[in-house]
Amino acid sequence: MYSIALPDLDDDEMFARCIEYRRELEVKDVLDRLAPSVRNAYHCYTTYRGDPMNLSPRSWEREDRKALQSNYSLAPGSPFARYRRDLIARFIEKRCPMCGRGDVGTIDHYLPRSKFPEYSVLSANLIPVCGQCNLLKSSHFSTEAGRRFVHAYYDILPSHPVLIAHVRLNERLDLSFAIVEPPGLPADLLRVLQFHFNQLDLAVLFEKEGIRELTERYGEIEEAFERGPRDLAEYLGAAARSARKKCGVHSWKTAMFAALEHHEAFCAGGFELLLKGEDRQDS
Repeated sequence: MYSIALPDLDDDEMFARCIEYRRELEVKDVLDRLAPSVRNAYHCYTTYRGDPMNLSPRSWEREDRKALQSNYSLAPGSPFARYRRDLIARFIEKRCPMCGRGDVGTIDHYLPRSKFPEYSVLSANLIPVCGQCNLLKSSHFSTEAGRRFVHAYYDILPSHPVLIAHVRLNERLDLSFAIVEPPGLPADLLRVLQFHFNQLDLAVLFEKEGIRELTERYGEIEEAFERGPRDLAEYLGAAARSARKKCGVHSWKTAMFAALEHHEAFCAGGFELLLKGEDRQDS
């Protein structure tokens, strides 16, 4: 999970260009008529930072709803289609901001297009994400406090970790992850983070990714251990710092290596339990 910079786009101009691009005169007339309402809706979205508690769905006429929604699906040569393509391209080598694991390959409407057609092409409502997060989030919408997903543009995460990992060594090595409350984190954002974490089933996803990562590194881990437990701890600490620099302080990888670095039993040979849990890689 991480925050991203708000796009630098003149949304009023983009909406006007969408109208200009339309070939169907009836649709063009509808969008021209709706333009003042859409500009006002854009202002409300910016004012309330996309928070669904303050932005209620409107009762649009069917013709109006269809025209607004169709802006998102304009032909490849349209100005908005180019923006949509470029938005994904800017994140093509980065991980999904919703989970920090998947490859960005699609765009999520933070407030769903089915309920908020006026935000179909609003840049602040379009989040580059991975396909899995887009599928799991779907068209979720709730006005209940805390029951929303993290908004990658507007929710500023703290400098201290909100995600931690726990390591257990029994008959096999078990990883678990949890959201924690660092100093200064607003209570409402903590509830949002917990909802986001649970709805996307990130605990299960991170556990699987963590075991896979450690299994792939097993040779390096074993080699460091042969030089001594302290060397293994230093190896894990270096991995934590590298993950923090590359993936951010709230990454599952950062949390995992930070926990392992200080886990005495793991560094004393407990890592060998990884070999007893290899069956999990196929689950």
